[in-house]
Amino acid sequence: MDKSWMRDTKWSKNYVAGVKSFMQFVRTHMGPDCDVRCPCKNCLNLRFRDQRTVTHHILENGIDTGYITWFYHGEPRLNNEGIRTDSDPIEVNNDEEDDGVSEMLFDLGEQYTQENNDNMPTDDNNEDELDDTLVDYCSN
Repeated sequence: MDKSWMRDTKWSKNYVAGVKSFMQFVRTHMGPDCDVRCPCKNCLNLRFRDQRTVTHHILENGIDTGYITWFYHGEPRLNNEGIRTDSDPIEVNNDEEDDGVSEMLFDLGEQYTQENNDNMPTDDNNEDELDDTLVDYCSN
């Protein structure tokens, strides 16, 4: 797909034709009525907009020229860009020795929970402690 229009002057014939081509690509891959990420220079694919607004934004603000592979809009990610495609297998290495991190985090969690529980008042004394605190506070 020709993306040279992305670097053309806004509102030039080639640029406007490219925006129309991009939006047709979006409708084909995402559907005609869904909100999509806006690749304009202001939104930078961070905000979802309706397709009419996206068209307007790209025409008015320009498109983010760094957005080369339109993966947010249905174009497959390419391996040569260093991005995992959906068809790439995920390698899991279970042969590594246990470094003990999981156990250490578990122990820390238990220690933190125990320390907090030790400092909590029991239900039996809770109302009495609250009354004593309020009396002390009001007396001062």
